[in-house]
Amino acid sequence: LEEEQKLMYGLLYSMKGFCSKISPDPRCDSFNYFVTQTYKLHLYETPSGLKFVLLTDPTQGDLSDVLASMHALYVQWVVKNPLCVPSAQVTCDAFRTHLQALLVALPCFQ
Repeated sequence: LEEEQKLMYGLLYSMKGFCSKISPDPRCDSFNYFVTQTYKLHLYETPSGLKFVLLTDPTQGDLSDVLASMHALYVQWVVKNPLCVPSAQVTCDAFRTHLQALLVALPCFQ
């Protein structure tokens, strides 16, 4: 798992760099998603640099709202929880339960 995390970080870092180089807008340094033949990677990055990533079927539509909802759950159950350390692995069962409920309710999971 640690190796996959490093690969994902490297991919996101490279893609953001690529986007900033090719964008006509100098303020643009990120992307919302990219598609391959086998998957679609959705990215939501907060102003503080926290990243939420979903891998879906390549035909899936825009999931920006879902990623924003994931961030809202993170703030509610992790950031506001004095027992959780935001920079550590998330171990809050309430966050995991609400996140799972959010994702299972999506049409792509039915």
